[in-house]
Amino acid sequence: MNAILLQSSSSQGIVLPLVVLAFSILLFFAIRGVFLWYWKVDIILKNQEETNRLLRGIARHLESRSDSTTRLDNET
Repeated sequence: MNAILLQSSSSQGIVLPLVVLAFSILLFFAIRGVFLWYWKVDIILKNQEETNRLLRGIARHLESRSDSTTRLDNET
């Protein structure tokens, strides 16, 4: 009889931390979503990606102008 009681209490000892862990993970993601929404992180990230895309275009344009200027200098 004692073995059965000990066995059931040890399984409860495992279940409670797992439930607490699962609840903590869910709470973390819920709070994270609220913070990301409040601070508009997704919009800021999208703006940074757009800025990077524009800067890459400017860099390519400047490189092509530099290459054409170098070719003209070599021809003269």
